[in-house]
Formats: sequence, C-alpha cells, structure tokens
Amino acid sequence: MLSRIFIQNFALIDSLEIQLNSGLQVITGETGAGKSIILGALRLLMGERADAKSMQNNDAKSIVEGEFLLNENLKIFFDDNDLDFEITTIIRREILPNGKSRAFVNDVPTTLEVLKKLSEQLVDIHSQFETSNLFTEKFKFEMIDGLCNNKGAISNYQSEFLQYQELKKQIAQKEKMLQDGNNEAEYKKYLLDELQQADLDNLDLENLENQMSLYENAEIISENLKAIFTRTDQDEVGVIDSLLEIKNRLAKTAELSHQFSESEHRMETIFLELKDLLFELQNKAEKIEISPELLLQLSEKINHINNLIQKHRVSTVEELIDIRDRLSAEQNNFEGLQEQIISLKNKLENCNESLNSLSQELSKNRKSAAVIFVEKLENLLKKLGLEKAKIEVKL
Repeated sequence: MLSRIFIQNFALIDSLEIQLNSGLQVITGETGAGKSIILGALRLLMGERADAKSMQNNDAKSIVEGEFLLNENLKIFFDDNDLDFEITTIIRREILPNGKSRAFVNDVPTTLEVLKKLSEQLVDIHSQFETSNLFTEKFKFEMIDGLCNNKGAISNYQSEFLQYQELKKQIAQKEKMLQDGNNEAEYKKYLLDELQQADLDNLDLENLENQMSLYENAEIISENLKAIFTRTDQDEVGVIDSLLEIKNRLAKTAELSHQFSESEHRMETIFLELKDLLFELQNKAEKIEISPELLLQLSEKINHINNLIQKHRVSTVEELIDIRDRLSAEQNNFEGLQEQIISLKNKLENCNESLNSLSQELSKNRKSAAVIFVEKLENLLKKLGLEKAKIEVKL
C-alpha cells in the first residue's frame, strides 16, 4: 500500500508531501491544480523514462519518493535482486540537472528494469482509456482462469512448455553438430582406419630401418664376415692359432716368473673374448638372408609409415598414435551424438504428450468456469436493471 508520496522540483510543484491512509483516498481539484502531475511523479516511481524538461528548477535535482507498506511475500523478490527488504519500503527517483536519473530502493541503487518489476506488484494506474483492456484476450483469460483456480495448471503447462522449447533447441544444436560432423566423418574414418591398420603400437621404426639396412647390404656384410673368419681360422697363420701360441708361451713364462702372471691373465681374457666375439659373429652370419621378397616387404612398410608421418605433418610414430587416438575419440563422440539425439527426441515426445494432457486439463477447467462466469456476470447486470441481458462465452 502507498502510504506517503514526496515530490520536489517536479513540473509546477516546488515541494509536496502527501500522507495516505488505508481505504479509499480521493484527490480533487480544478483543471491545472496538479492532479496529473502527482500521477506523473508516481509513474516515475514505476520506472518510466525521466525528462529533464519536467524539472521546475534546472539548477537543482528533482526528487520523487514513495513510501510503501509491503507484505512478506515480496521478500523473495528483494533477495533475488540484492535489495534490502523492509516492511516500510521507500522507493526514490532522482533526476539530475543533466537529464540523467537514478533509482533507489531503501537507499540501495537499482536499475529501472528492477524498479518496473517491483512497482508492477505495488501500483496499478487505470487511466481514462484503459478499459480497452477488458476487450483483450489476455484479460478475459485471466478472469476465467481466476474463477477456476487455474494458476497451478498454467504454471505446470508453462514449465513443461519451457522444457519442450529447450529440448527442441538442444536437438537442433546437436543435429547441426551431427550434420557438420557428417561432412568430414567419411574422411576422418578413412584416416582412422588407415592409422589403425598400420599397427603403430607394435611398431619400432628404428628397428625396421636397421633391418632394412641389413638386407640392403647383406652381400657386402657376408663378404666381410667371411674374410674375418678366413683370417682367424687359417692353419698356422690364423689369428686364433697365433693368439693361442702367444697365450701358451706367456703361460709358461708366468710359471717361471710370477712377474708375468698378470700379463698371462689379461692374455687369457683377450683370447676368450675374441673367441666369444667370433662365435657371436658366426651366429649373426648364419641368420643373414639375401631375400628380395623380405627387402621389398620392409621397404613397403617403412615407406608406408614415412608417408603417414608426412601426410599428418608430424615427426614421430608417437605423434601418429596421438592423432589416431584423437580420431578414435571423435568417432566415439560422433556415435554418442546420434544416441543423444534419439534420447532427446524421446524426451520431446514424452513432453509433447504431457503438454497435450495439461492443455486438455486447462480447457476443461476453463469450460467449467465459463458457466460460472456467465452466471455471476448476468446476476450483476440484473442488479443494474438489465434483467434480460445475456452473456455468451466462446472458448
């Protein structure tokens, strides 16, 4: 309830304060007395646009202040908009000489948007031509819905409808993502298949290149090894026989003088190490194949990997594995996107069925209320002397 209004430096009013009590209050006066100015000031408290031309003194600010007695049910609105709730709440508008305006609720600055929403719950202004609202569909439905207590049903329908709109929005977004993905899906799947077939996890490119080098140079390597074995195994002049003779003579020398024991031990080690080395070389020599088929297979595999590295503009097999894993994740997400769309469409269908059910409930309630509305209105008309007046409601 509006309990007080204070106006300063507004239009023709220098300063005015009006105290209002509960019940009907009537302000009368001849034309030009300032009744409309008071209403204009009240509209400022409702968030209407301020005009510097409405100031009486352009050197001072204009102030309109209203004091309202509020119900506790408005506390939620105050909390949601970071305002201090008071049972006796003061709303103030100030118009500065430069034309700018400020709004305050209990001395807390606020926006005109918040002020409009608050004042809508505090003040109704009915002007000369506002009876035209009686002819609007919105007003008529509000009357019917009020009679049948449709508030809860309307709230449920609106909540379900918002969910319906949100589901449609999500489906549209995901279908666009799916369409965008489809444009590249085939090519990305081809890239993924190509990388998966390369068996990158079990690939050692350096080892393959070493094998390739071995097979490419197999003949030269075999010739070199044969030459080594020939020089070491020749009778009398072979390296092994020569070293064996040196080792035996050094052993006899060490028996004569312990001064040569260390040398004899080192010679023994060298002789054994050489024999072990030669044995290892013989094993490797036996495994060397001169196979054009194997060489071709290795060459194709290495070229394929190098082509993949060049194609994806990376340097290592590890980077190729990262690209493969990323493409695989995208493929899984793509498939998951299709499942999400199906799930959302099922929810939309359920939501649509719920909306149909709720709308039928609303219509049923309104049809029943229409009868009551006609009865009440015709009774009122009879009291006005219009006994034969008839009202018809069409939904």
